[in-house]
Amino acid sequence: MCPNNMSNLSDKSILMISFDAGLLKVGSSGDVLFRHREYAKNLKRLDIIVFGWADNSSNALADNCLAYGVGNKLSSLWRAWILAKKLMRKNNYDLVDTQDPHLTGLLGWL
Repeated sequence: MCPNNMSNLSDKSILMISFDAGLLKVGSSGDVLFRHREYAKNLKRLDIIVFGWADNSSNALADNCLAYGVGNKLSSLWRAWILAKKLMRKNNYDLVDTQDPHLTGLLGWL
């Protein structure tokens, strides 16, 4: 994308909904932590709700970026929805980004 076409993202906040449990592992292999830290550098706020193995855990990726684990049980959708509402009230996100149109998409729509 040409710099002239880029909008200023430093005043934007994003809530991301993901299945990538690597976001909750401090020593995670691969580039998932690096990519999201770099992404957060350009934003006011980036918070990530993660469906996966980790239940009620969080990982601070940067000063303006937290990943929250909600687990992978049937009740995880409910817990994620409660967390999303709480985070939405606190941070008034400009965008909700979901990993797929199914479970994460449903939560994003709600």
